[in-house]
This record gives sequence, structure tokens and C-alpha cells, in this order.
Amino acid sequence: MERSRLIALVAGLALLGGAIVLLRNETELPKPKQVAQPVRLDKYVDPRIDYRDAQSTPAAPNLRPVRALDLTSLRLGWDPVPDAGGYEVRWGQDGHLGNPLFVATASVELTGLDPAVRQDIEVRTVDALGRRSTAQRTTAAPREVLGEDWAIRLISPQDHFDGPAALDAHRWRLLGHGYDSCLWLDSSAGRTRVFAQCAKLDMQSTTPLILNRPDQDGALGRAVLITDGPSPVADLAGNAATSDKPAGNKTNASQVDITLAPDPFQDIDATSPPEFEPTPAPGGYVVDPATLPGTVRLRITATGVGFVVGPGVPLTSIHPQAVEPVSATPGVRHQWELRVLRDSVAAYRDGALVAVAPVAVPWAEAVVRLGFRNPWHTLLDSFGVGGVPTNPVVREVIDLGTGAVGSDSRGGGAPNTRTYPLARDRVAGAQSVRVVVSSASTPSGPLVAEFAGRTQDLKPLLPANSADVPTAPEFYTDFVLSGADPGQQAAILVHAPDQAAPYGVQAIVVGRPQPTRPAPLTVQSWRQRDHEPVVARPIASFTDEHGTPVAAPTDGGKLHVTVTADALGAQSRTDAVAGAAGVEVDLDGHRMLTLPTTADGPAVGGVYQFALDTKGLAAGEHGLELRIRPEDGNAAPTRTALTFRLP
Repeated sequence: MERSRLIALVAGLALLGGAIVLLRNETELPKPKQVAQPVRLDKYVDPRIDYRDAQSTPAAPNLRPVRALDLTSLRLGWDPVPDAGGYEVRWGQDGHLGNPLFVATASVELTGLDPAVRQDIEVRTVDALGRRSTAQRTTAAPREVLGEDWAIRLISPQDHFDGPAALDAHRWRLLGHGYDSCLWLDSSAGRTRVFAQCAKLDMQSTTPLILNRPDQDGALGRAVLITDGPSPVADLAGNAATSDKPAGNKTNASQVDITLAPDPFQDIDATSPPEFEPTPAPGGYVVDPATLPGTVRLRITATGVGFVVGPGVPLTSIHPQAVEPVSATPGVRHQWELRVLRDSVAAYRDGALVAVAPVAVPWAEAVVRLGFRNPWHTLLDSFGVGGVPTNPVVREVIDLGTGAVGSDSRGGGAPNTRTYPLARDRVAGAQSVRVVVSSASTPSGPLVAEFAGRTQDLKPLLPANSADVPTAPEFYTDFVLSGADPGQQAAILVHAPDQAAPYGVQAIVVGRPQPTRPAPLTVQSWRQRDHEPVVARPIASFTDEHGTPVAAPTDGGKLHVTVTADALGAQSRTDAVAGAAGVEVDLDGHRMLTLPTTADGPAVGGVYQFALDTKGLAAGEHGLELRIRPEDGNAAPTRTALTFRLP
């Protein structure tokens, strides 16, 4: 049974806490696809090529128990098989299995299923030449394997990102700028959900995490996120890695951060980690004196999970605990949970412990901020917090600009005061107003803010030694209103110790009653996600006979070539991989090698190695072109090129 895939394109604009978010909705059926005869290639090895294949059948996968996150899906995992090129998965009912799904990772999620219908599932390992292992089989229905209700220990309601209304400003605050083409709607997996596809996204829940008495598992509070991120490979433009831009470097690394930030840091947009923030060991933690004080951040990357802890968070002496290693699984949702304990903060994926920070958080309340870096079609499924029951606290940010020189109501000199007009109806009924002042330079003395008939000293928003301090120092103070009328004149005055510089001021209005504002949908220009699986891209390199990278032949004129069919990169684009018919290699436009990869069916990925005898070639530059041919005759091959120079 094939996955149902509705392809449609509807755009939406959502006004979320001052940020405009463009949502795409997929509703238009795809045009019928012309089916081509499967491609089959004949093996050819030029006499100058030394290629040897290890003749062996790949080992069968060891299946793990089937699980379900909801009543319409099944998630199956297995132990990774060494040197596997990928896996073939089939499923259906009563022994009638549908077309294969090819994946690079050792897990798969089947969606759009009937809750009560048992699915017969079989999985085979596939090697680089398309040889299959024996099939491993299991059967399950979503209703039978649905785990404990993940929301049972969370505050109601939880967030299910199923449309623009889920991103209303009452529930979420988007931080920074540049979100106009970041959030989209997708219905291709049998349910509508929001996904992120951009370089950077930071979003903060308006529901505070307030620590409570210990729960049955010892947690004082918790935060849960269900997502399929991070993507294994993505560059800054949100594109899958190409042959000249492999996964894993700083410029294209994808990650998901779950940050617990105490007051007043919920009002700092720049909580993004520095470019070279220390990387925690997988399953462990690192203390970074340059990050925000008091914060605890879970960093999830394609290769591991760990904590980054800010200064001012006391360490504890708990014993190290065994954790389960994790890796990225595009197209497969996981439930990530942070548990705040008395002596640690622990991270779980699908109920398995994956990282521990031995810390005792120095606060009783925090906000939860989700950060996404270079997400490639990263799904935002659900979110919730657990702790003391509370309501969302809406914080409306009003940028008041740099104001103007005004009169000093305290009798001081007017040149030392700047006035920032604020409409009365913007603050009427609010619980409080936070005044945040950005100074062009460090003031020579204290700054004072005046609002609603009161004056208060401003204090630094961040310690002076914090690396997250913006270029301009920031100061703040809170005016508690508790719903009181601020008066006819709601202007904010800032008094400086010397002639007032053009300070930038923001008024953050907390808890003002506002009507629900579902985000309106508006047809806009759109960009379609890749829905059809694509074949793996070749990534090639030159080495010597010992595997050391080289630029020219060293082994008596032989140039050793390693070609990796990057199935993981292909899966990160479409959640699956197209079958490959073979690998072709040309030297200076002449065919040197053709390797069929359809021994028992199409290959998924894998590694191919051969040596080229360069004796007899003319001096100068020569070029190799390497292609991976899809089994689908309608699909184009993927390719890369390498050059070398002979003296």
C-alpha cells in the first residue's frame, strides 16, 4: 500500500506577535505520472579500471517493537546493519504487500492508517549492488501499540500545529525577523501539520513552565515536543546537500534546540547560540559561560544529543547514567521530552533516556523556546508543558523607536529626557508593561524610566560579560499595572544622566486582554516541496592505496576513487529514496565503468571503490563524471564531477 500523497498549494499569512508568517497548504491533486519501463544496465569495466566486488548477502535487520504516536500511524525501527546501503520496507493487509518504500535510516513511520486494521510489515537490508537480505516480518495495528497518552502529565490544552490558528499570538511568539516564507502547511501524510523550511526559526511558548511538586517519575516540570527534526543534511537556503556540499559541516548543519529560559530572558530575541558554541558530548553536557545565565538548552543534531548549560546553574554530583545513542531519521516523528528534576535535567526520546545534565535549576519558572537551524521540511507536530497549571501569558512587543527630546516631569533639564508616545488603548487592562531600553553606549550613570505616574530605575538586561549581549547594552524595568488604567497620557519617558542619546525603546505589554486572532489564509506565491522520492546523489573523492585523500595519482600511476551514493541526503528531501539502477563513470567523456545495482531489485545507497590506471594518459587536466541512474526511466540521473592533473 503506497502512502497517500495529496499535493496542493495554498499560501497563508499569519500575523503572530508582530511577525508575519507565510503558511502553505497542499490541497491540489497531482497529475497522473507516466510509468516507464524499469532501467536495467549491463556491466562494463574498462581494462584501465580495477574494480572488485565482495560477493556476500547482506545481514537481515533485527526488528524492534512497533510503536504508534497516534491512531493513524505506526513507527518501526531496527538495529542498523553494518555496511548496509539502505532498506526496503513493504506493508499491507492479509499478506498483500504494496510497493516498496526505500529508506536510508533504520526506522520508518507509516501514516494514514486505519486504527483497527493490522498491517503486515516486512523489512529487508539492501546492499550497494541491490542484493537483498531475507525478510524480517512483523504485524501490528495502531490501536494495539499506541503508547501511554503523552499528554496525560501536561497542562491543557496542548498545541497541535494543524493550521494557522495553532500559531495564534495567544499561544506562540515568533522572535526576530525573516519568517515570511518559513512556515508551511502540509497534508501529504494523511494529516495537516505545520513544517519549517528556512534558515532559522525561533518560537517561544506563551505558556510558562512553573515547577510543581515531584511527579511519579520525579519531574518537577517538563516540556514535550513531537517533531521529525533535525534534518540530516540541509544548507542555509534550506536545500538538501549536494555532491560538493556534503552533510556535517558548520555551514549546513541542521539542529533543533529546546531552551528553558528564566526571566528576564524571554524578552531577548538573540538567544540563538553563537556560531561556535561548545558542542556537548553525545548524551552529556557542556557549561558555556558565554550563553544566557540560568538557561538550560537541549541541542539535537543529526548525529547526537546533549545539553548546553549557562552560567549560574549549580552543578550536582549525580552518578553518570547510560544513555541511548540517537541519529536523525527524516520522515519519522519522535517525542522529545525534557524533565526538570531536583538534581538534573534529563532528555528522553520516545521514553528512552538520551542525555543528562547534572544541574539544579536556580529558578521556579521559565519559558520554553524552540529553535530550528536549517530545517529542511521539519515537521512541527505537537507541544506541551507540564508543571503548575496556568494560562498562557501573552507578551505584545511594541517598538517605540528612538523617541524625541521632551520635558522632564520631575523638573530636570529637558535635554536629558526623551519621550516615547504610547497609545493608551495598547496598554489598557494589561498586567504589566516592561520597558526595554537599548543604549548606543554604556551610560555614565543610572537610567530612569517614567510611566503611569511612577519612576523606576532601569537595570541591565544581561551581565556585561555575556556573549549574547547585543552590540548596544540593554536595560529594563517592569511597571506593574494589574489592570489599572495607566492614565490618559501613556507615554514613556527615559531620563539619562547626561544629554539624552537617541535610545531605542520597546514596550512589552504583558497580559492585556485580546480577542483570539486566527491567522487568515491568503493565496500567495508558493513553492512546492519535493514529494516524489529522488535517487541518491554521488559524492566522490580521490585517495591513495591507504585511503588518504590525494589530488593526483601516487600508487604507481593508480588513482583510487571512492563513490558514496548519499541516500540519507535524498531521504532528507522526500522522506524516502528512489531506487537506483546503477553507477556510471566516464573519463574525459569516454565510458570507463558501468555497475548495475539491481541484483535483487534496485539499490538504495552504498559505497563503490575502484582504481584508475592513469599510465598512458596525456599530461594535463582530466575529468571524471560519475552518475547514479534511477530505476525510473522518467527520472534524471544525479551526477558529480572530479578533475585531476598529470605532470
